[in-house]
Amino acid sequence: MHLMRRKLRTKHGRERYRLRQISIEPVFCFIKEQLGLRQFLLRGIDKVCSLWRFTCAVLTC
Repeated sequence: MHLMRRKLRTKHGRERYRLRQISIEPVFCFIKEQLGLRQFLLRGIDKVCSLWRFTCAVLTC
């Protein structure tokens, strides 16, 4: 948390964060709203990672 605050204090950090909001956040919104993936219903980090990778692979095709 402290590291992120330090980054956002710099002009470069604010610019990069602004670009993230434009490029990355709409994708997360689509995954949550359209695909209904607000939480994982699997147990275990391996299964969750597999589902996340599959979701990302489907979106990039």
